Formats: sequence, C-alpha cells, structure tokens
Amino acid sequence: MAEAMLDVFARRKDRFRMLEEGTYAAGWRGGELKLLEVGCAAGDAAAHLVSTLPVTVTGVDQDPELIARAAEKYAALSERCRFICADARALPFRNGSFDGAYSEAAFSVIPDKEAAAREYARVLRPGGRLLINDFCARSEPDPELRAQVSKIPCFAGVQTIPEYERILRGAGLGLVSADEDYSEFMRIILHVSREYGVGPGETGGYLAQTFGSAPADSGFFKSARMSYCQLILEKPEQKSAGFCRKMGENRYFFVYFPKHLYIFFTRRCA
Repeated sequence: MAEAMLDVFARRKDRFRMLEEGTYAAGWRGGELKLLEVGCAAGDAAAHLVSTLPVTVTGVDQDPELIARAAEKYAALSERCRFICADARALPFRNGSFDGAYSEAAFSVIPDKEAAAREYARVLRPGGRLLINDFCARSEPDPELRAQVSKIPCFAGVQTIPEYERILRGAGLGLVSADEDYSEFMRIILHVSREYGVGPGETGGYLAQTFGSAPADSGFFKSARMSYCQLILEKPEQKSAGFCRKMGENRYFFVYFPKHLYIFFTRRCA
C-alpha cells in the first residue's frame, strides 16, 4: 500500500515546486555540486534535479525494491544520478562528502530523527546546506491520537516546525530559514482526494481506514492541524586552529585551515 501511495504522489504534476524553490534558497543554482537525497524512493526528485541543474545526485533509500526501481527507471542518467540502498541513520559515506543534502517528505518517516540528523551533518562539507521539505503539525497531537496513525507514512512521525528545528540544531546545524506552506499541504490533499475519489475533508479519514490503524473519524488530523514546511540549515564552517611546535632552537606557530593546509609562520611563539 505504501508503494501504491508513492505512485499516487508521483502523478502530482506540481510536486517539485517546493524543491525547485528550495534549490534557489539553498544557493544550489550556481555551480556543479554533489548533492545527497535521503529517502529517494523511486528516484523521481533526483532525476528531476540532474535534468534541470548542473549537479550530481546520490539517492539513498532503505527499501531495496525502490532502489532497484529507481536505478532501472533512470539508467540513462547513471553518470550523474546513482542510487544506493542505505539507512539514513548510518550513511555509507565519508565525512564532508557532499555540498548539499535534501529530503522530500522523508525526514518525518525516519524513526530515529536525531541519529539521521547527525548523519546529515556528518556527510555535509563545512558550509554545506540541508533542505527539508516535509509534512508538519501546527500543534503537537495527543500521543494516543498519534498512535492511531502509526501505519500512515509521513503522518505517523510528523513533528511541529520547532521540534524539527530542535532535532536538526541538536546535530550541530545552524538554521537558515523555516517556513510553513499550508497551500502546499492543500495541493497534496486535493490531489490525493481526486486520486482516491473522496472529498478533501474525508481524505485523512480515508487514509486512516485504508491503512487500518485509525477510525475514519480519528481526531488526529483535527488536533495536529497538519500543514507542510520547508527548512534550510547549514553546517558551520570549520574554524582555523593554531599550535606551537619546537623545531631546533626555535618555536614556530602553525595554523590549520579547513582545506587541510598548514601555514607556516616564521615567528617565535611566546
């Protein structure tokens, strides 16, 4: 059923609107960059970016069937777009491997968001930016109501914008911007309601019943006051560090910069 929902979302014509806006806000429009998509699903967003920007994208998802599907579907883009089966909480990349990272309606699905946030920060280079587009709650729903939607992707792990901020800041990322876009949420709801043939006001209840985890009149959607958001964060630049070392009869001062360069100053340390 989850894969069927992915197909429903894939048929939405304007589904990359916020992603495109986010690339401007994140400063990704001006050069050849290495980007990481966490939760790439069938690879549509990654393929869209490499088709419109001078970037390369590595997409990761923990579902091997989706990764195989993405690799087959976009084989013609394999030089600039690759797909790897991996867990967001343990990414198989070296520190500072990417100029930027993004997730499309995927961060809310990850069970251990703190661990994933640390991995986002680890694989970004200093100064690299993270773009999160996702569902959000305008108010924190009651735990019992949240349990009712435990099997509905995105909704089960949805957080308020301040909570997303707290998690991502806790990983050492600095907030650049955080914006709510209720109109995007309504576009999604209207699309899903047309796809399933139900009224917009009945969409939440229909999904709850279909996934079998909540009654049609579940109070979750009313209490959470669902919406959509975009967050952009930045990994701080590394600071230079200095140290003294004795060489012969003299002591000299060295400075270590982020590019792994040692600058030698011919002066004595005090």
